[in-house]
Amino acid sequence: MQRYRFNIVLPCILAVSLSIKLSLGGTIVDPSFAEVVVAAETRVVNHAVQSAGVTTFAGRTALLLATADCMMYLVPVGLEGWHQQTLRKSMSEGQTLWFFFNGALYYNVQPRWLPMITVYTAKSLRYIGFSTVYHPMYAIVASPECDVARINWSFLPALHFKTAIWEN
Repeated sequence: MQRYRFNIVLPCILAVSLSIKLSLGGTIVDPSFAEVVVAAETRVVNHAVQSAGVTTFAGRTALLLATADCMMYLVPVGLEGWHQQTLRKSMSEGQTLWFFFNGALYYNVQPRWLPMITVYTAKSLRYIGFSTVYHPMYAIVASPECDVARINWSFLPALHFKTAIWEN
């Protein structure tokens, strides 16, 4: 009986979701990683860290940040954790890896479930007309002398979802 209910409920949910998207004539799109970096750079002013400009790290667009005694790369990464190993392979000895999402800082391991649930819920609410924002996942690759946990990362912005309109 349980399996039968699931076989009916899942297609209904998918049909409702698809009908909402089609009725809007478009889709909701996350900001690009480059847009996330530019938005972060504009918000760095007057904080404990200073921007040394947009660069790349591990082949990804990144923001180079500096304090009086350390250097850090701020790299937007996918919510699913796809970029962790690429970042780790590009790190020099002694560098530390941190992740920042929606006000919380995580050492060495990227959280996946909470960010994915948060972003996909916000995106779903955006589809039905609520004003919601996209919270990017950031990786922070820091030199050994950096005390990443003592920096107030609240300056990192949430961004608005974009709407991509389908044309016939």
